[in-house]
Amino acid sequence: MGEHAENETSEQRDESSAFDPARVYISPISAAELAAANRPVETPALWPTIIGLVSAVLGALTLPMYLGFFALPKLLGTWGDIASEQGIDLPPLAMTLEARAHALLRIALAIMLVVAGALTLFRKRAGAIVHIVYGLFGIGIGVWGIVLNVRLGEALAAWASAHQASVVSRFLDEPSVFGRIIAAAITLAWPALMLVWFGLLRKRPERQRQEAALKPISA
Repeated sequence: MGEHAENETSEQRDESSAFDPARVYISPISAAELAAANRPVETPALWPTIIGLVSAVLGALTLPMYLGFFALPKLLGTWGDIASEQGIDLPPLAMTLEARAHALLRIALAIMLVVAGALTLFRKRAGAIVHIVYGLFGIGIGVWGIVLNVRLGEALAAWASAHQASVVSRFLDEPSVFGRIIAAAITLAWPALMLVWFGLLRKRPERQRQEAALKPISA
């Protein structure tokens, strides 16, 4: 009887130690996924927030300024009527067709910059593309605006030289070379920086996160 019980216990032990595929647990997580889950979380890059915020603010500030250019002729016309009543000579105040076209393109650029800034703030890849387009057109339109300002400065200086008796001529000096350089630098700085940052350096918020995720884990 004791021998029979001992044999049964031995058989049960052998059965429990035997391989049973039904008892094998297969994890649904692969080794690569497990390594990625255990990888330390890295702080996201700060530059998309900075660039996105600056672009959005610059676009929002320049938009009403160029919209106001289309109200300028009416305002200047009112000033001209008042000045003529008082016998004061004024320079030509009419806004040329070229200046209107430039102002319209500037409005489009400002809207584009706001959109690019918002997309970059949300770390969308499209923000880089819109910034590159803005940089290309911004430099071209900026150079055009510099040429228009130089022509306007020369025309006003010539008018002031021909109308020295006018009170207004005292305030119409041709801008200095240094002043023109500073104005050109301010106009072209942000479009050029965006073209270099997103175009030449190929910075992408999404790509930055992917590269951080693929870095090997140090032993």
